[in-house]
Amino acid sequence: MYAHTLEEVSEEYGWSGPINILLFTAAEREWETCRHYIDLEVFKRNKIYCPSCGTKPLATSSDAIIKLRRFASAGKARKPENERVMDDVESRFENLVIKSDVEVETFRQRIYNKVQTSKKKNMCGGSAFKAAREDFNENKKYNETELVFSSCKHCIVLCAINMFKGESWTHMAFMHYEAWKSQATFFCYDVVCQYWKWVYQKVGQEFP
Repeated sequence: MYAHTLEEVSEEYGWSGPINILLFTAAEREWETCRHYIDLEVFKRNKIYCPSCGTKPLATSSDAIIKLRRFASAGKARKPENERVMDDVESRFENLVIKSDVEVETFRQRIYNKVQTSKKKNMCGGSAFKAAREDFNENKKYNETELVFSSCKHCIVLCAINMFKGESWTHMAFMHYEAWKSQATFFCYDVVCQYWKWVYQKVGQEFP
Protein backbone atom coordinates (compact mmCIF):
# COMPACT_ATOMS: atom_id res chain seq x y z
CA MET A 1 0.00 0.00 0.00
CA TYR A 2 2.83 2.38 0.90
CA ALA A 3 4.64 1.65 -2.37
CA HIS A 4 1.47 2.19 -4.40
CA THR A 5 0.96 5.53 -2.65
CA LEU A 6 4.49 6.54 -3.65
CA GLU A 7 3.68 5.61 -7.25
CA GLU A 8 0.66 7.90 -7.23
CA VAL A 9 2.70 10.76 -5.75
CA SER A 10 5.37 10.22 -8.39
CA GLU A 11 2.79 10.38 -11.17
CA GLU A 12 1.45 13.66 -9.78
CA TYR A 13 4.95 15.16 -10.13
CA GLY A 14 5.39 13.87 -13.66
CA TRP A 15 7.52 10.80 -12.93
CA SER A 16 6.51 7.52 -14.47
CA GLY A 17 7.29 3.87 -13.95
CA PRO A 18 6.06 1.40 -11.31
CA ILE A 19 7.99 0.76 -8.10
CA ASN A 20 9.56 -2.68 -7.87
CA ILE A 21 8.06 -3.98 -4.60
CA LEU A 22 10.81 -6.53 -3.94
CA LEU A 23 13.64 -4.05 -4.50
CA PHE A 24 11.82 -1.37 -2.53
CA THR A 25 11.31 -3.74 0.43
CA ALA A 26 14.97 -4.82 0.38
CA ALA A 27 16.15 -1.19 0.19
CA GLU A 28 13.89 -0.19 3.08
CA ARG A 29 15.24 -3.01 5.26
CA GLU A 30 18.83 -2.03 4.47
CA TRP A 31 18.04 1.60 5.30
CA GLU A 32 16.46 0.65 8.64
CA THR A 33 19.50 -1.50 9.45
CA CYS A 34 21.79 1.42 8.57
CA ARG A 35 19.80 3.75 10.85
CA HIS A 36 19.99 1.18 13.62
CA TYR A 37 23.79 1.00 13.47
CA ILE A 38 24.08 4.79 13.27
CA ASP A 39 22.06 5.02 16.49
CA LEU A 40 24.23 2.38 18.19
CA GLU A 41 27.71 3.16 16.90
CA VAL A 42 27.58 6.93 16.26
CA PHE A 43 25.03 8.32 18.70
CA LYS A 44 25.59 5.55 21.30
CA ARG A 45 21.86 5.26 21.96
CA ASN A 46 20.44 2.42 23.99
CA LYS A 47 17.16 1.69 22.27
CA ILE A 48 15.78 -0.47 25.06
CA TYR A 49 16.55 2.11 27.76
CA CYS A 50 13.67 4.04 29.32
CA PRO A 51 14.77 7.55 30.46
CA SER A 52 11.90 7.71 32.96
CA CYS A 53 12.72 4.35 34.60
CA GLY A 54 16.47 4.82 34.57
CA THR A 55 18.76 1.87 35.21
CA LYS A 56 16.35 0.18 37.66
CA PRO A 57 12.76 0.01 36.35
CA LEU A 58 10.09 -0.22 39.02
CA ALA A 59 8.19 -2.92 37.14
CA THR A 60 8.20 -4.91 33.92
CA SER A 61 5.03 -6.36 32.42
CA SER A 62 5.04 -9.43 30.15
CA ASP A 63 2.34 -10.91 27.96
CA ALA A 64 1.94 -12.76 24.65
CA ILE A 65 0.42 -11.46 21.44
CA ILE A 66 -1.25 -14.45 19.82
CA LYS A 67 -2.01 -12.70 16.51
CA LEU A 68 1.67 -12.57 15.51
CA ARG A 69 1.74 -16.08 14.08
CA ARG A 70 3.72 -17.67 11.28
CA PHE A 71 2.12 -20.54 9.38
CA ALA A 72 4.22 -23.66 8.96
CA SER A 73 3.61 -23.47 5.20
CA ALA A 74 4.79 -19.84 4.91
CA GLY A 75 7.76 -19.35 2.60
CA LYS A 76 8.48 -22.99 1.88
CA ALA A 77 5.48 -23.35 -0.49
CA ARG A 78 7.62 -21.86 -3.27
CA LYS A 79 11.07 -22.34 -1.78
CA PRO A 80 11.51 -25.34 0.60
CA GLU A 81 14.76 -23.82 1.92
CA ASN A 82 12.71 -21.02 3.50
CA GLU A 83 11.34 -23.37 6.16
CA ARG A 84 11.63 -21.78 9.60
CA VAL A 85 14.25 -23.49 11.74
CA MET A 86 15.47 -22.69 15.21
CA ASP A 87 19.04 -21.46 14.95
CA ASP A 88 21.46 -19.09 16.62
CA VAL A 89 22.05 -16.79 13.65
CA GLU A 90 21.93 -13.14 14.65
CA SER A 91 19.25 -10.97 13.09
CA ARG A 92 19.85 -7.60 11.48
CA PHE A 93 19.38 -6.01 14.90
CA GLU A 94 21.65 -8.48 16.74
CA ASN A 95 18.96 -9.94 19.03
CA LEU A 96 18.70 -6.54 20.70
CA VAL A 97 14.98 -6.91 21.44
CA ILE A 98 13.89 -10.36 20.21
CA LYS A 99 16.18 -12.78 21.99
CA SER A 100 17.91 -15.73 20.34
CA ASP A 101 15.62 -18.75 19.90
CA VAL A 102 18.45 -21.03 21.00
CA GLU A 103 19.07 -18.98 24.16
CA VAL A 104 15.38 -19.16 25.11
CA GLU A 105 15.08 -22.89 24.37
CA THR A 106 18.26 -23.67 26.32
CA PHE A 107 16.85 -21.82 29.33
CA ARG A 108 13.51 -23.67 29.08
CA GLN A 109 15.21 -27.03 28.66
CA ARG A 110 17.13 -26.54 31.91
CA ILE A 111 13.76 -26.30 33.68
CA TYR A 112 12.31 -29.32 31.87
CA ASN A 113 15.35 -31.39 32.80
CA LYS A 114 14.63 -30.93 36.51
CA VAL A 115 10.97 -29.96 36.87
CA GLN A 116 8.01 -32.14 35.91
CA THR A 117 5.40 -30.06 34.10
CA SER A 118 1.72 -30.53 33.32
CA LYS A 119 -0.33 -29.55 30.24
CA LYS A 120 -3.62 -29.16 32.10
CA LYS A 121 -5.25 -25.79 32.63
CA ASN A 122 -5.05 -24.29 36.10
CA MET A 123 -7.94 -22.47 37.69
CA CYS A 124 -7.69 -18.83 38.71
CA GLY A 125 -10.62 -17.98 40.94
CA GLY A 126 -13.87 -19.15 39.35
CA SER A 127 -12.61 -19.21 35.76
CA ALA A 128 -9.95 -20.98 33.70
CA PHE A 129 -7.38 -19.04 31.69
CA LYS A 130 -5.81 -20.81 28.73
CA ALA A 131 -2.60 -18.87 29.31
CA ALA A 132 -2.21 -20.42 32.76
CA ARG A 133 -0.39 -23.61 31.81
CA GLU A 134 2.94 -25.06 32.76
CA ASP A 135 3.47 -26.46 29.27
CA PHE A 136 1.68 -26.61 25.90
CA ASN A 137 1.29 -29.12 23.12
CA GLU A 138 2.90 -28.30 19.79
CA ASN A 139 0.66 -26.69 17.17
CA LYS A 140 1.54 -28.30 13.84
CA LYS A 141 -0.32 -25.59 11.92
CA TYR A 142 2.15 -22.87 12.93
CA ASN A 143 5.93 -22.49 12.89
CA GLU A 144 5.63 -19.66 15.39
CA THR A 145 2.53 -19.27 17.51
CA GLU A 146 3.06 -15.83 19.06
CA LEU A 147 5.47 -13.28 20.45
CA VAL A 148 5.97 -12.49 24.13
CA PHE A 149 6.84 -8.89 24.93
CA SER A 150 8.11 -7.31 28.12
CA SER A 151 7.83 -3.59 28.69
CA CYS A 152 8.19 -1.06 31.48
CA LYS A 153 5.24 1.02 32.68
CA HIS A 154 6.12 3.70 30.10
CA CYS A 155 5.56 1.17 27.25
CA ILE A 156 9.22 0.90 26.28
CA VAL A 157 9.79 -2.66 24.99
CA LEU A 158 12.69 -4.17 26.94
CA CYS A 159 12.80 -7.62 25.33
CA ALA A 160 10.75 -10.14 23.39
CA ILE A 161 10.87 -13.82 22.48
CA ASN A 162 9.40 -16.06 19.77
CA MET A 163 7.20 -18.97 20.79
CA PHE A 164 6.97 -22.16 18.76
CA LYS A 165 4.19 -23.62 20.94
CA GLY A 166 1.46 -22.07 23.03
CA GLU A 167 2.18 -19.75 25.94
CA SER A 168 3.72 -21.56 28.90
CA TRP A 169 5.23 -20.62 32.22
CA THR A 170 8.69 -21.63 31.06
CA HIS A 171 8.46 -18.76 28.57
CA MET A 172 7.41 -16.44 31.37
CA ALA A 173 10.23 -17.75 33.53
CA PHE A 174 12.65 -16.51 30.86
CA MET A 175 10.97 -13.08 30.86
CA HIS A 176 11.06 -13.14 34.66
CA TYR A 177 14.79 -13.84 34.50
CA GLU A 178 15.29 -10.92 32.10
CA ALA A 179 13.33 -8.68 34.49
CA TRP A 180 15.61 -9.79 37.33
CA LYS A 181 18.69 -8.95 35.24
CA SER A 182 17.28 -5.47 34.61
CA GLN A 183 16.95 -5.02 38.42
CA ALA A 184 13.19 -4.47 38.20
CA THR A 185 11.40 -4.44 41.55
CA PHE A 186 8.16 -6.03 40.32
CA PHE A 187 7.35 -8.59 37.62
CA CYS A 188 3.80 -8.28 36.25
CA TYR A 189 1.86 -10.95 34.36
CA ASP A 190 -1.88 -11.47 33.84
CA VAL A 191 -1.96 -14.84 35.68
CA VAL A 192 1.01 -14.21 37.95
CA CYS A 193 -0.89 -15.74 40.90
CA GLN A 194 -0.71 -19.21 39.34
CA TYR A 195 2.70 -18.63 37.78
CA TRP A 196 4.20 -17.61 41.11
CA LYS A 197 2.98 -20.80 42.84
CA TRP A 198 4.58 -22.88 40.10
CA VAL A 199 7.89 -21.02 40.03
CA TYR A 200 8.11 -20.87 43.83
CA GLN A 201 7.01 -24.42 44.66
CA LYS A 202 8.56 -26.30 41.72
CA VAL A 203 11.28 -24.28 40.00
CA GLY A 204 12.51 -22.63 43.17
CA GLN A 205 13.14 -26.01 44.78
CA GLU A 206 15.42 -27.08 41.94
CA PHE A 207 17.07 -23.70 41.31
CA PRO A 208 17.43 -22.07 44.75
